[in-house]
Amino acid sequence: MSFEEEWAQQKRTVAERQSSDTRLNQLDRGGPASPGVGDPDLATVPAAKKKAANTIENQLEPGTRKAADAADEPTRVAVAEFKGWDTGTGLKKAFSDASPALIFSGRS
Repeated sequence: MSFEEEWAQQKRTVAERQSSDTRLNQLDRGGPASPGVGDPDLATVPAAKKKAANTIENQLEPGTRKAADAADEPTRVAVAEFKGWDTGTGLKKAFSDASPALIFSGRS
């Protein structure tokens, strides 16, 4: 049997096993039909959301910004050192591709 024949056989076998029926991966818990409505797993607690937002704003963001700022100059040096190499081109592209996100988040 040639590769093409074997490949066609495998594709037919897989197609025969696949069903076009919809299958749910979870049982209905008797809840409403709309996702998230009345589902206790999707409930939120305003105080917890506020605490999480505060953590992000006051602890994670400043540290992330500081780390990014510390990497800016070494990245510029690496781009310059590898100028003319594929590595330099890649670094320059990666650095410039990240710039809109940095500007959007308030960094310039």
